Amino acid sequence: RNYGHFEGDAQKYKKEQEKMEHKQEKDAIALFRNYLLNQNLLAEKELISVENAVEESIKQAVKFSEESPYPEASDLLNDVYVSY
Repeated sequence: RNYGHFEGDAQKYKKEQEKMEHKQEKDAIALFRNYLLNQNLLAEKELISVENAVEESIKQAVKFSEESPYPEASDLLNDVYVSY
């Protein structure tokens, strides 16, 4: 677990170094990246290409969201509740 027992848990029982080490050892993306390389499922060059494409996609999504107008207040509950 990277976080405390609940949202407000400051994890005072863990040292900062311990928190950082745990996050690095359990980083799902880094572990999966290493798995792909170690199993020869992707070459480093291919992985870098995928990572760059994902980063670009995220940048475009952020740009779109920042440039989009705020929704109308009347739309706040759209697609929140199921109507039968």
